[in-house]
Amino acid sequence: MDILNGLIFDIAALKKRLARLETQAQPRWVYLAAPLGADAWNGDSYSDVASASIDLSAEFSVPAYIKAVLIQVAVRDSGAAENTNYFRCGASATYNYENTCHAGGSDVWRYYLSPVQCDANGDLWYAIEASGTSTLEIVLRIWGYYI
Repeated sequence: MDILNGLIFDIAALKKRLARLETQAQPRWVYLAAPLGADAWNGDSYSDVASASIDLSAEFSVPAYIKAVLIQVAVRDSGAAENTNYFRCGASATYNYENTCHAGGSDVWRYYLSPVQCDANGDLWYAIEASGTSTLEIVLRIWGYYI
C-alpha cells in the first residue's frame, strides 16, 4: 500500500508540474516587484526627437521579442507652458503616439502608467516635443511585460 500511495502522490505532483509548464508557454503578463530602469532614461534632459526607437532588451534587460510593456513615464520641462510638450511612445515610427505624457509647465512633473505595445522586435518607438534644447527631463520605468 505504501508504494501505491507514493505513486499516487508522485503522479499528482507531476500533473501540477505539467500544468505549470503548459501555462508558462502561454502568452501572459509578467509583473515585476521592482521596476526596471535604464541609465539613458533616468532623468536625462532631451530635445525634440521626431521618431526613434528604444531597444528594450539592451537598455532595460527585458526579454527580446516581448509584445508590450507596462511603462511608467515621468516628464517635466523647464520652460514649457502646460501641456505643450510631451514624451510619447508606441509600436512603430508612425504609431509612436499610442501613449502620450504631457509635461506640466515650469518644472512640474507629470506621471503616466500604461501598457504600451512593442514592435515585432520587442522595441518601443518614441517622439519628444521639448520647449528648447535639452529642456524635457524624462524618467522611464518598466513594471512588467507581455510575453
